[in-house]
Amino acid sequence: MLQGKVMVVTGAGNGVGAEIAKLAASCGAKVVVNDAGVTTSGEGRDPTVADRMVEGIRAAGGTAVASVRNVADWDDAHGIVQDALDAFGRIDAVVNNAGILRDVIFHKMTADDWNAVINVHLGGAFYVSRAAAEHFRKQHRLTWQEMLLLPQAEPQFEAPSPYYEASHYETPHYRTRWHKVLVTTFRLIAMLLVVFSL
Repeated sequence: MLQGKVMVVTGAGNGVGAEIAKLAASCGAKVVVNDAGVTTSGEGRDPTVADRMVEGIRAAGGTAVASVRNVADWDDAHGIVQDALDAFGRIDAVVNNAGILRDVIFHKMTADDWNAVINVHLGGAFYVSRAAAEHFRKQHRLTWQEMLLLPQAEPQFEAPSPYYEASHYETPHYRTRWHKVLVTTFRLIAMLLVVFSL
């Protein structure tokens, strides 16, 4: 199903993104492991995070390359897609998984907290998807397009997080846990249908 397909997975150095990357590689996909190596709150930079995941995939017999670019930057997002093209000559799928978390109650939230999360979750998903869409069209093999958008770094506290809600308003809007499961499942099916159409 994924044999030979080129898939970009953002935020693939750890957690859910890492498992998606490993699963895709085990199914024969050529994976671009994108991770800037930042902390959960989006600070710092460690390029070895993506490199370690690539080493693990290769050790298991898979094919992968690292991309340490920042999804929240327009030029870097295009660079992520270019990394796929440089390594494998094409791009077939994008999994927008990258996310950060600022657990801050509303009345203590700063503009930096708000912008940091919005820029990664909403901006990053748009930037990478937009960069990939150009090449999907050039490949002339898609009848329609779909990107997989995952609920990145969801806050684990009861009070709703304003920035998290806002950052997911234009991406799949997860109102309940069941809704989240259903939407994510349908998005995954949609992405696989795109892969099948290639």
